[in-house]
Amino acid sequence: MNKLFPIKNYEGLYSITKSGGVYSHRGKGKWLKLKCNKGYLSIILSNAGIKSKYVHRLVAETFIPNPENKPEVNHKNGDKSNNNDWNLEWATRVENCNHAEDNGLNKHPKTAKIYSKYIGVYWNKYEHYWTSCVNYNGVAHHLGRFNNEDDAYTKYLEEKIKIRNIGMIH
Repeated sequence: MNKLFPIKNYEGLYSITKSGGVYSHRGKGKWLKLKCNKGYLSIILSNAGIKSKYVHRLVAETFIPNPENKPEVNHKNGDKSNNNDWNLEWATRVENCNHAEDNGLNKHPKTAKIYSKYIGVYWNKYEHYWTSCVNYNGVAHHLGRFNNEDDAYTKYLEEKIKIRNIGMIH
């Protein structure tokens, strides 16, 4: 029998197993059917509102420590449907993208990027330029093409400061 663990912010309502099974404690209780969304398994949970949640993220939040507060969850073996806790790890965007590139998981090789030593900066290896990108309000904003990595990073930092000053991120 799979041991159940409460899902954060849904305690008493839903639980999850280390392999990604989701159980509802509502009514008579039942295992919930997972949906596939762009290759990732997801589930609808409700607690003062309905939210769609990715199962891999729920597993990671429940079972995997994140002392560096990394924002993304990486599937170590590249299989988006394998949500076992041993197959997941917290990652930065760069780490996640580099993992996909290194393991041939990038489905769009023309947009494959090589990441720099700087956050938010990458080399477009097909068109041969540096670029930077900043994310806010869930949208990626590309900041242009640059001749060198340092210029791309300077633009990235300027944009981050501008965003902070207008209160779009904390």
